[in-house]
Amino acid sequence: IWHARLARPPVHQTMWALLSIASAIWAIRPLRPAPSLERQFIGWLVCGLTFGAAGLATGPLVIISIAGPILLILLLCPNRVGHLIGLVAALLIGVLLVLPWTALLHNHDPDVAIKWLAEHQPFGQETVHRFLDDAGNRLLLVLASLLPWTFWLFAAALQPFSTSSAGSRTRLFIGWTWFVVTILITLTMESAAGLGALLPLVPAGSLVIGQLFRQWADMADEGRFARLWRWVRWPHLLLLIGASVIVPAMVTWPTPFVEQGWIDQPIFAQNGWPFSVGLMVVLLAIIGLSMRFVLTHYPGRALVCWAVWAITLASVMAFPATRSDTARSVIRPEAQQVTELVGDRPLYVVADATGATASMPAAFQLYLQKRILPATADQIGQIAKDAKVKVFMLAGEKQKQPLEQASLESSLPNTGLKVWSFKPVIDAEREALEQVNP
Repeated sequence: IWHARLARPPVHQTMWALLSIASAIWAIRPLRPAPSLERQFIGWLVCGLTFGAAGLATGPLVIISIAGPILLILLLCPNRVGHLIGLVAALLIGVLLVLPWTALLHNHDPDVAIKWLAEHQPFGQETVHRFLDDAGNRLLLVLASLLPWTFWLFAAALQPFSTSSAGSRTRLFIGWTWFVVTILITLTMESAAGLGALLPLVPAGSLVIGQLFRQWADMADEGRFARLWRWVRWPHLLLLIGASVIVPAMVTWPTPFVEQGWIDQPIFAQNGWPFSVGLMVVLLAIIGLSMRFVLTHYPGRALVCWAVWAITLASVMAFPATRSDTARSVIRPEAQQVTELVGDRPLYVVADATGATASMPAAFQLYLQKRILPATADQIGQIAKDAKVKVFMLAGEKQKQPLEQASLESSLPNTGLKVWSFKPVIDAEREALEQVNP
């Protein structure tokens, strides 16, 4: 919700990646009778189309993070050659969708491929030390992205190697492979620096945890109870109880959390104490209901209760979270300001001799809802003189005055840009000015 409200690309990347991998798994039908040709055709076709959509959303190289898990999953299944042909066909469909867009960008900026590689390349030898220094922070981000199921993630990582998983290891390795490969690909990218870049890990983590509980539920039906289940259930319950009290309290009483340094500022719109107390009671009641299944070793039923708990917390907290100041884009007001200032007149972004322009956030371009044309300052001045109209220019915050007669209209600190205007002085106006100011 937070990334969607701020118009962040990871939302689209996660959506298309999940649909693409799900279509591939539907076409492969792992560990079940061979799928029909019609099923494989439809599945790989949808997979290829969503391949292309993912590439259009965040760049062509994101296809690697989708094809990697699919490739390892089909290696665990029979009929590998047939599925590999389907994967290659899906990749070709995705490339055909992305190719026109890539060619258009290349004509606009020949160095665009180098920029993509710089953003998505794995860490080189010169950056290994920096990667190791950041490994702890990245690991914490991965664990935070899967709260409150973090403890089960550790159990899911170990369960395929447990002796209790004999006979079902291949099935467990399907989700485990998807998650591990996605982690390796994502964390070795230079661009994976924030929580948004780790958003595609959530579907993979959810699948591997779901497979874990299915395995434990099957074992419980046979009267066997996994050691990891007996150990991890108690820390998980303590985490749920703590979250049931702390998260609702942050809505009504955020001051103690800010003073203790837990948060920098209130992250929820404040509501009255009945809201927080009522939510605490409901959440604790759901946990109390799950205790019966925890004590009697019914992992599947306990998981249902915990899922209801998570859905209740997320659904209710979405209201104060999306109405808080932190959920409001600081870029949107600046984009609206530019829209009102420019109106129907042309808007340009100042480019240097090589065609490079100031960096603009994707959210700014989305909220602006206006075409921005790149051109050098001299070209913009000539266009204004030929058309005899006032034009507006976007330039970097540290760039100097683009044209001698340009006027600074506004500074956009959150976007890192400045808005300049240029109104050409035609000969009649210049003569009138010279007569007034000889």
